[in-house]
Amino acid sequence: MALFNFFRTPRHQQYKYIPRYYDPDKEELDARLKKAGLGGYDDSSPEAIKGRMQVGFKRRQSVDPKLARKLRRQANLRVTVISALLVLLTIYLLWANIEGILRFAE
Repeated sequence: MALFNFFRTPRHQQYKYIPRYYDPDKEELDARLKKAGLGGYDDSSPEAIKGRMQVGFKRRQSVDPKLARKLRRQANLRVTVISALLVLLTIYLLWANIEGILRFAE
């Protein structure tokens, strides 16, 4: 038996691997659709709601840059006014209680 097997060598082992095609653009689109709650995905999840809100914000800012600039200017003005009021309130409270502060420091 060993003599007959001498001329026929065993073949190497093979495995059945079928490579898949990977499309990063399609993966990104699917992720965005899932996040936005489109494409048949569950739209009541918190992630889907967040995705729809993000898409809405991006769409709103990309459509009208003048509106985005106006809103940004208003927000900056609001922050400046609130900061100034807090500084003035702090100065007033310190000035009103300066005697107590000086007495406490002694």
